[in-house]
Amino acid sequence: MVALAASLAHGILRAELLDQLREQPVVRGPGGGTRRVTLPGRPIVPGRAVGAVAALRRPATRPHHDGETGAELARLLEPAFDAASRAVHALSHQAEKLGLAEEGEFLATYVQILDDGRFRERALELVSLKRSVGGGMAEVAREVTRAARLTGDPFSERRARDVEDLCDAIVMMTAADPRADLPSRAVLIGDRLTVYDLLVTARHRPSGIALGDAGSGARTRALAALLGVPCVTGVQGLFRWATDGDLALVDGDHGLVVLNPSKADVQRVRGAR
Repeated sequence: MVALAASLAHGILRAELLDQLREQPVVRGPGGGTRRVTLPGRPIVPGRAVGAVAALRRPATRPHHDGETGAELARLLEPAFDAASRAVHALSHQAEKLGLAEEGEFLATYVQILDDGRFRERALELVSLKRSVGGGMAEVAREVTRAARLTGDPFSERRARDVEDLCDAIVMMTAADPRADLPSRAVLIGDRLTVYDLLVTARHRPSGIALGDAGSGARTRALAALLGVPCVTGVQGLFRWATDGDLALVDGDHGLVVLNPSKADVQRVRGAR
C-alpha cells in the first residue's frame, strides 16, 4: 500500500502541474523573471541540483586559426584526435561498468571513426587546405553527409551525424571558442545530449541537465548516466519559461524542473548534499 500510494501521489502531482501549466499565460517578457514555475518531465538520472540556467552550445561556424600553415595546424589537430580517442574508449569502458553496455552500443561507432586512419588523414588534408581547423573539420562533416545522402542508408545517415558531432568536439578540443564557453556548475538546457557534451561540455562541470521532448531514448539515458548529474527529459514548456541566468532546481527523483525556486527549496537541496 505504501508503494502504491507513492505512485498515485506522483501521478496526481503531475496531473495538477499540467492543469496549472494550461492555465498559465503563454506570453513571457524578455530577460527571464522571478516567478516560481514548476515544469514536469521524465526523470532519467536521480538526484537534485541547483544552478544557473545555461543553454547547451556548439562551436561557432566562423573558422578559427586562419592564416596558420598546414604544419602548424596539424600539430594542433593531432593531439585533439588522440585525446578524443582516449576519452571515447574510456567512456565505452565506463558504460560497461555501469551496466549500460546495450544502451551505450553507439559509442563503438565513435571508436571506429576515431580509429579510422583514412578519416584522420582526410581531416588533416582538408584542415591544411582550408588553413583552418574549423573550416577543414566542417568540410569533413559535409563530405560524409553528402555520401550518406547518396546512399540513402539509415545507418550511413546516423554515422554522418556522429561524424559531425565528433568534428565539432575536435574543433573545440583543438582550441576552445570563448563564445561556446559555459558557466561552471550550471543547469544545462537543450534539445538533446550528444557525445560532444561528454567530450567538451562536461569540462564545465554542470550541476544538472534539463532536456526538451527531443531528448529521449536509450542514447540520451546512457549519455546522461555517463555525465553523472541529475537529469530530467521531456520537460514541458522548458524553452518557453527558462532563460539564461535564471536559477533552476532539477529534481531527478520526481521528474521536475523548478525555475526561480524559493530559498527554502534551495536550502533543502544544499542541506541534503
